[in-house]
Amino acid sequence: MRYSTELNDIVVDGRPRSVRGKGMRAILHGAFTTGLAQYCFDRNLEHPGFVILDSPLITYRGPDPEVIVGQEDDELMTVTVGQALFRHLNEHFDGQAIVIENTDPPSGLDGAVTIKFTKVLDSGRYGFFPVHERS
Repeated sequence: MRYSTELNDIVVDGRPRSVRGKGMRAILHGAFTTGLAQYCFDRNLEHPGFVILDSPLITYRGPDPEVIVGQEDDELMTVTVGQALFRHLNEHFDGQAIVIENTDPPSGLDGAVTIKFTKVLDSGRYGFFPVHERS
């Protein structure tokens, strides 16, 4: 993966991010965002210390189960790409990552705090912002 100043976009395997499907574009955007933050952390460069990834996995569709994994399809990724994202952030990212997603992260992420938004007033947390009672 590299950044092209000519295209003003990420290029993976010689192909710009813009020519891929929306699921792959979202995943590559998240990878670039966290990679840039980690680059800053490693070099003591200014960075706020956190990233927010808004639904990086919701549009990603895994490979068709009937597709043979050895096929020459550079868009093909493992079905566990979501698990790999969360585990990578948990084990290798030095900042704070806020991931807003409609899927549950895998279990066993040491030190990770998971908050489920229920949109139900009496159960769990209603939403990202606190609900204020109207008088």
